[in-house]
Amino acid sequence: MKRKILTMTNYHEIWSTPIGEYILEDEEIHQEILNSFINPVENKDGQSFDLLSATNCNLFSEWFIKKCNEFTSNFLEDPSCSIKRSWGNVQRKGEYAHHHQHGNVDLIGVYYVNATEGHPPLQIFDSRIPHRFNARSISKNNQIITENVRYVNIKPISKKLVLFPGYLLHYVPTNMLETPRISVAINVEVNFKTPVSDE
Repeated sequence: MKRKILTMTNYHEIWSTPIGEYILEDEEIHQEILNSFINPVENKDGQSFDLLSATNCNLFSEWFIKKCNEFTSNFLEDPSCSIKRSWGNVQRKGEYAHHHQHGNVDLIGVYYVNATEGHPPLQIFDSRIPHRFNARSISKNNQIITENVRYVNIKPISKKLVLFPGYLLHYVPTNMLETPRISVAINVEVNFKTPVSDE
């Protein structure tokens, strides 16, 4: 008796997590954000500052919003992004960033002002409950190198922008280099048209 072969009608990857990486090619724009670290301005609370608005980084802000809209348009209809808050992170030798999220923020942007080979990566964690079907395996030449990895490492490079959803837990290991690892963290609000259901 011949075995009946069932064919798949459709295949969906439903709960994928978008992470975007962009490289800033314009040296003038990079210099604008680099200059903002010379005289950082603090807010009234004395603990943090809105870096981009306080230092008038207009060119960088325009480029950043453009990339945010480009990124979110991959999965949202007619998105309009706006910067809610931004601050600088200077990670000196022996310092690290603990595991954290950004609360109710729609989107997180991380821009690397100064990062080089040997600086610790940005680790972004899988927000799903561990299960066999979402266990990430990294393979090379059909050989499994690591099984059940619950995070991805994003290599820090000067002039790189990383964008990812605000609910994702992330962490930066200890900087072991003498040179500081400098980045800008940016919280983003995303407005978009709600798609009309076909049902």
